[in-house]
Order: sequence, then C-alpha cells, then structure tokens
Amino acid sequence: MDDEELTVEQLAQRTGMSVRNLREWQSLGLLPPPERRGRSGVYGTGHIARVLRIKQLKADGFRLDLIRRILQDAGGEPGGTVRRAATTLLEPFTVEEPLVLGADELAARLRGGPALIDGLAAAGLVRRADGGDVLVRSPRLLATLERLAAEGLDLAGALAPLTEIARHNEAIAANLVGVYREQVWEPFLASGMPAQGWPALIATTEHLRPLLYDVVLGTLRLALDSVTHQALMENAGRVPPHLR
Repeated sequence: MDDEELTVEQLAQRTGMSVRNLREWQSLGLLPPPERRGRSGVYGTGHIARVLRIKQLKADGFRLDLIRRILQDAGGEPGGTVRRAATTLLEPFTVEEPLVLGADELAARLRGGPALIDGLAAAGLVRRADGGDVLVRSPRLLATLERLAAEGLDLAGALAPLTEIARHNEAIAANLVGVYREQVWEPFLASGMPAQGWPALIATTEHLRPLLYDVVLGTLRLALDSVTHQALMENAGRVPPHLR
C-alpha cells in the first residue's frame, strides 16, 4: 500500500471528482479497486495519480474506452502504442495558434462592423470570448479575409456564401470521417482491437490523413474550373462582338 490511506470520499475531494464518477471508472476498469479493510475500501497515493492521469487524458480528448487501453498499454506511459494511435487519430489538421482580438479591432481589420463579427461567429470561423474579445480560430484564414477586404470585397455582403461554405465543409468532413470509420476503424473494433494491430492502424491513419485532405482540395479545384468555365460561357453573349 501507499503511504497515504483515503476513503473514496477523501479521494474524490483530493482529485476534484465525484464519488459517483470514481465508482464508474472503477467499474470500467480504469481505476484499481481499493484495498479492503474490513467493510471499508482504502485508497492510496497511487489512486490519486491514476485519477489525475485519467483526467488529463480526458482533457486531451480521449474517450474512456481508449483511456483504458492506453493505461493497459506499456504501463500507461506516453510512448505506448495505443497512446500513439489515439494521438494520431486526434491530431489536428492545422497547427495554428488561435488569435484573440478585440471585436472592434477585428471588425476594423476586415473593414466591417459588429454584424460581420456576428456572422463569422455564426459560421464557426471565429468565437466570442470573455470581455468582448473574439477568438480567431485560424489566423491564416483571417489574413486571407483581410486581403479580400483590401481588394474591395464586402465581407458582410458575402456572409451567406461564407456560412454556406462552412456548412458544406462540415458535411465534407463528416463524410470523410464516415469513410474512415466504416473502412478502417470499425473493422479494427470488430477484430477485438488486437495489440498487434495497433501499429498497422497508426500507419494507415497517418497515410490516409494527407490523402483525404488532397482529395478535398483536388475536387474543389475541379469544381472551380467547371463553374468558372460555365459562368464565362453564360456571359460571353453579353460581351460586344468586337471584344470577345
């Protein structure tokens, strides 16, 4: 036993958890059972460390079933195969650091007003923060929008298309994730998630991510070519013959 003995209530207080959640984690195999002392269970500092580790993994975005595998794999060390697989699955497509700006400053940079910021927030491109600030999720996208505004594009007047683009992108992402889930993840789950299968899952995931991203960009380029050509053909008749 560890050098500290705690009741489940004391363990909950020390770790900022509820007794109910601790018992749930124990039933799921995440938290080792306590040592029995008569009719009471005694927890130690090892349980505190385990609870804090589970909380950190949850904060990192891991689900409880994956956390259980992570803790079982290589003693729960960060270099474990399951941990690497989960990290690969959750790795963001962008490594940009979000930018926090005042709402007035952002509106000025985009040559708009409060309605523009509200529209960008509704489209999911920015988020309102405390104190009237705005969290810009992609500074790179912000720079592009600034250039569009500098070229004379009225972003407030383009909010509807921007919102529609964001909505379609969500649908595209959901479709791609669905393909991955159906053809890669679900078969792996059905096989019982064997330990020897994790390295292959990691490799497949790492290879598919950039390829699926390129599929989106490639099909978008083809669509732009087709729509642009069609628009030019439709408007060709409006150009005076000597200028065609």
